[in-house]
Amino acid sequence: MPLRLTVWDGAGVIGGNKVLLETDDRALFLDFGTAFATMDQYFADFLGSRANRGLLDLVELDILPPLDGVYRRDLYPPDGSVEDRMGRKPDHRRIEVQAILASHAHVDHNGAIASVREDVPIHCSPMTAVIGKAMQDCGGQYPGDIAYIRAKSDDHGLLRTNTNTPARQRPHA
Repeated sequence: MPLRLTVWDGAGVIGGNKVLLETDDRALFLDFGTAFATMDQYFADFLGSRANRGLLDLVELDILPPLDGVYRRDLYPPDGSVEDRMGRKPDHRRIEVQAILASHAHVDHNGAIASVREDVPIHCSPMTAVIGKAMQDCGGQYPGDIAYIRAKSDDHGLLRTNTNTPARQRPHA
């Protein structure tokens, strides 16, 4: 069973680490971070991706890799735009990731975990887990739903946070 390694982001730059380790039947990401250099090409301090369009901007601008099976379905707008954009990318494929190993609590290593399916366990040190939860509790744009999930729902084609539903804990190990 050969081991394959794919660096989706983070090579030759600071941040955005997304390293996929695969065998024929298993897939694990080492980190799933925010790529600051790529984000800075499109966004500024008070200008970010359109939250009500979920993953669309992040996939279209190559901030997130075009990987079906990795991302939270509640972050897909109902119009099929994310699936369409992913399908147009030359490196698009489907994987079933079993876990993410978060090396440490820096946003460039774990900032994009908020976009990953909530059933994917995050393996990290206790300190990394506590810092991630504290960052989420204190607010701000990053890292988003890293420790617990606030589901999004369709509101006439736009995604909105469902404040009437309790947050769900992400699995951590």
